[in-house]
Amino acid sequence: LSFSSMFVILSKHKEASRLGYVTVGGLFVMLFSFPQASLHVSLDSLMLIALMGLFITPFSRLLIGMGTRYIIPAEVGLLVIGESILAPLWGWWWLKEVPHQSTFMGGAIILSALVLNSMIALKASRI
Repeated sequence: LSFSSMFVILSKHKEASRLGYVTVGGLFVMLFSFPQASLHVSLDSLMLIALMGLFITPFSRLLIGMGTRYIIPAEVGLLVIGESILAPLWGWWWLKEVPHQSTFMGGAIILSALVLNSMIALKASRI
């Protein structure tokens, strides 16, 4: 709900600071999750957590926020679903975890919806 609301707010206020929204959102997540966090992790895991929390996740959220300047919130939400499609493929590629057949079928349905949505939008913009 919060993520979708952010798309709508950023689409309406195109001049708003995307970095500010990502920073405040990250602080709220930290405040709400810290009491439940387990601080017993290895140094290797801590390095991966730091990489994800300080660089990869904020950078991806910043790019998503920048996308709201150019496309409507519904399309941003559809594109974010692409992350769910790619996650099993990255796991398959890097960790040799073979996804179930239903994972591929679900991904194909989502990709088909994205392609169909883009084709309809492109056709509508040409009329």
